[in-house]
Amino acid sequence: MCDPGFVISNGGCVVGDCGAGCQTCSNNVCTQCVAAYYQLVNGACNMCDNAPQCVECNTSGCTQCNAGYYLVNNTCQACQSFCRVCTNSTFCIVPFMPFGVTLMETAVGVNQAALCDAACFSCSASNPTRCNFCLPGFYLNGYICSPCTYSSRCESCQQSNPSSCLTCFPGSFMANNNTCISCAFPCATCSNNNANTCSSCAQGYVLINSNSTCMLASKLSNNVNAQPILNCANQQLTGTTVTCSLCQQGFALTTAGCAPCVTGCQVCNPSSLNQCVECEPGYMLNASNLCMKSSNCPAGCTACTSFGCLDCV
Repeated sequence: MCDPGFVISNGGCVVGDCGAGCQTCSNNVCTQCVAAYYQLVNGACNMCDNAPQCVECNTSGCTQCNAGYYLVNNTCQACQSFCRVCTNSTFCIVPFMPFGVTLMETAVGVNQAALCDAACFSCSASNPTRCNFCLPGFYLNGYICSPCTYSSRCESCQQSNPSSCLTCFPGSFMANNNTCISCAFPCATCSNNNANTCSSCAQGYVLINSNSTCMLASKLSNNVNAQPILNCANQQLTGTTVTCSLCQQGFALTTAGCAPCVTGCQVCNPSSLNQCVECEPGYMLNASNLCMKSSNCPAGCTACTSFGCLDCV
């Protein structure tokens, strides 16, 4: 599959008949431009002057900005470096980091990002040392996050008894003594309080529904005369029929199987493969749900914005 605006030719991707910037084309006439382009009177697509900061525009200028920018006088201006959505250059509404940070107002109409304490998911804007919610594996002890007892392997635990679990991490189950027991490989999840009773399998395996076990996908055809589904991360066998419930990253589950997302997209919309939900490392998601290659993502960076790296491997 080629990126929007390109078509397959001789095994490669080339600019489509409607020229650069065209997403959909009919009878050599462009009907829709890709993000950061607008359509001229003659039907051609022209890049926005403020691209890639600008993702939607017209002949008057920009109408919608990329994440990390705000619109003023039909141009895109930069928010603060930590900010995804802002009202102006000094006031942030939504930070890039989804947890572990709060927005502290330092003056009228001015705020800054402040880190919460370690293991804190969200904290007070007036006092970042006061935690509101903890990350998995921790419990709220007053206003700080303390770890659940390690040997219990809890996702969440009781404040009065940190060794007693309330919930378990995926891939484990609650035992009678309120501790969590991991499922046995290759089970990804298990049921009936039995580590060997699989309800889903690790990638590369197929769940055999008749006995709740996992079989290597490569051995499926030899054992039960069935074919595994390509690029499926979670598949199961009922009789001789293989079904898929989850595709590998970079693919989306459709009626035809696991279809590839466009270049740079790690998770995409099954009903519209060009619409990305999450990008691969080295790409950033713009306001039109397309993944754009970012020169600001150096080697080893797993998440970045137009301002640089947010998270490392």
